[in-house]
Amino acid sequence: MKKEKLFEILLIVAIMAGAFYAAFSDAHNFPNRWFTRDDAYYYFKVAQNISEGLGSTFDGVNLANGYHPLWLLINIPIFALARFDLVLPLRILLVLMGAIHAATAILLYRLVSRVLSQTVGMLIASFWAFNAFIYATVAQFGLETGITAFSLVFFLYVAEQYERKWRSEESGEFARRAAARRSNPANDETASSQKDAPRRIKI
Repeated sequence: MKKEKLFEILLIVAIMAGAFYAAFSDAHNFPNRWFTRDDAYYYFKVAQNISEGLGSTFDGVNLANGYHPLWLLINIPIFALARFDLVLPLRILLVLMGAIHAATAILLYRLVSRVLSQTVGMLIASFWAFNAFIYATVAQFGLETGITAFSLVFFLYVAEQYERKWRSEESGEFARRAAARRSNPANDETASSQKDAPRRIKI
C-alpha cells in the first residue's frame, strides 16, 4: 500500500472514531459539549418543521430565513427522524459532520502535497483534523461552517487540477512545436530569411 493511501486511511479512521464516539455517547453530552451554539438549534427546528410540512418556520407561525440553504437542505431528511426519536438526528448529524471534516482534511492533504510536498501536506492535514479550535468550529457546533470549509477547499482542489492540466497541455504544445522545428530546420531558415528580407515598396 502506498504511503499516501495509508495516511489517508489512518486519518479517516482517527476522525471517524472520534465522531462515532461522540455520536453514541450519552444524550446529555450533546447540549453541554457538542451543540453548544443556539444557532444550531435554529437549524434543527426549522429543518424539523419543514420535514413535517409546516414550511420554513421556527415557531410554526412566522416564516424563517437567514440560514445557509445547503446546510438546511442537508438537515431536513435527518431531522425528519425526530418524529421517531429526538436524539437520533443529533447522533446522525455528528457522524455526518465528522465525515465532512475528514473529507476536508483529505482534500487539504492532496492539495498541499501537490503544490508543496507530501510531508507538508501531512502536517497541514493533521493540524486541520486534530486542532481543538478548528475541530470545535467546523465539526462540533452543528453549524454550516464545516460544509463551507469543505466547499472552499474543494474549489481550490479543482482549480489546482485545472491549472495543472492547462500547464501540461501548454508545455506539451510547446514541446511539439520545438520538436517540429528541430526535425525540419529548413522551414525555420526559410521563414527567418523571409522575415529578414527587405520589403520592396511600390511607387
